[in-house]
Amino acid sequence: MSYVELHAGSAFSFLRGASFPEQLAETAAELEMPAMALLDCNGGYGAQRFSVAARENNVRPIIGCELLMEDGAILPVLVENRTGYKNLCELLTQAHLRSEKGKCAVQWNELAEFAEGLVVLFGLGSAHLPRRSGEEEVRDGEGAIASTRGVCAPQSLGTRAQFLIDTFGRENIYVEIQRHFLRGEERVNRQLVDFAAYYRLPILAVVDTALCRR
Repeated sequence: MSYVELHAGSAFSFLRGASFPEQLAETAAELEMPAMALLDCNGGYGAQRFSVAARENNVRPIIGCELLMEDGAILPVLVENRTGYKNLCELLTQAHLRSEKGKCAVQWNELAEFAEGLVVLFGLGSAHLPRRSGEEEVRDGEGAIASTRGVCAPQSLGTRAQFLIDTFGRENIYVEIQRHFLRGEERVNRQLVDFAAYYRLPILAVVDTALCRR
């Protein structure tokens, strides 16, 4: 079975990615990948160049984006069809127009309007639940850490997963796991595998070349 990288970032993700879109496409071809997905942070900046280079190298280009959410979580999404591409562009445009330059953030409560045609990768970034000074840490019924911050964002791993399932459909949610041989990574991967089993979600192995950071 051929491996397909579904979470690559390019140099257009400032201070995160290092390779130009053309280089990613050429490397995918050298590794005999039938396809590759490009997910830059908060935009499809390298999508056009990547698509052209990928097709020239007989690699199927898959377009997506890492959405930086209002609470600091990262939500990687893949475009499934033309409707998904249109919805992703509209979602990003709306977020950029209301934000200061360099501080674009998507609101959880606006995802439903643009969910059609998008596929979500649920992983460590998506599960990020930050706390601020003065907030209390609580745990939900499954023992997952939750934050007391705000009511707009899903506040625990369980509620976040259910929110995404309800918004995008169970068939459009995948749990992504990575192996970079970092301390504690295997424990986290086991938790994600158990998490996927509990919510009946399929698992994807990805490299995730970089994560969005504020």
